[in-house]
Amino acid sequence: MSARSIRPRRSCPSAPAPATVWAPGSTGCGSSASPRPPHNSGVSTVRSTRLVLIRHGQTPANIAEQLDTVAPGAGLTELGHLQAAAMPSALIGQPIEAIYVSPLVRTHQTATPLARARGLVPRALDGLREVSAGERNGEHGTDLVRRYHRTIMSWTDGAQDRLFGGENGPEFLARYDGALLAICASGVSDAVVVSHGSAMRCWAAARAENITPAFARENVLSNTGTITVERTAQGGWRVLDWNCETLGLRHLSETALVPVAG
Repeated sequence: MSARSIRPRRSCPSAPAPATVWAPGSTGCGSSASPRPPHNSGVSTVRSTRLVLIRHGQTPANIAEQLDTVAPGAGLTELGHLQAAAMPSALIGQPIEAIYVSPLVRTHQTATPLARARGLVPRALDGLREVSAGERNGEHGTDLVRRYHRTIMSWTDGAQDRLFGGENGPEFLARYDGALLAICASGVSDAVVVSHGSAMRCWAAARAENITPAFARENVLSNTGTITVERTAQGGWRVLDWNCETLGLRHLSETALVPVAG
């Protein structure tokens, strides 16, 4: 992926390939990002909450194409730790009142440098965990991993297939909704959420009013890629920014970068 960065704006010129950074109004981001009917959970609030969803840093399972969905799971590789260490500089100037992680150790390790820099203690929420691979957890293989991601993203179109005997779409969305709504209910206005790539993309496509499933399928996230969302006063969700690239890319050596999308 290129190191190109686009600041949020209302429109950007069309491009032949998926963009790595997208903001509302963009038309050249690889696929349609036309508005969807807003999802309203039924909970009304006057507070607008901004959440920066960050995919965890690289793990050995990413490199080995292994399904690793059960806690505690694998820790970060050397590159993964470098990616995590780049996050504080990349997020300088952004308000962060709280940091949340999933129960898997890779999210804790990814959040640690940022938490130390901001003087915060990350809080684990079970609902932010990786989508369960069920009976296939721990197995390897390119085709298997592709099927895993393909099934998860099919949930954004309303499919309810159970994933290898694990959870299905409605179950996943319900527990991810619950975790993010709990963050909103805590009273914070700006928070970082370190979670998992396909879970983030699936939830955003299913819940954000301005993102389509096709867009989310095409625009996969590198390790520490981000999706910034806002919960509106009406109780819906909007994507403010979708950055497929590694956060703090410019702070990392080009020779150290090994993109593994999720």
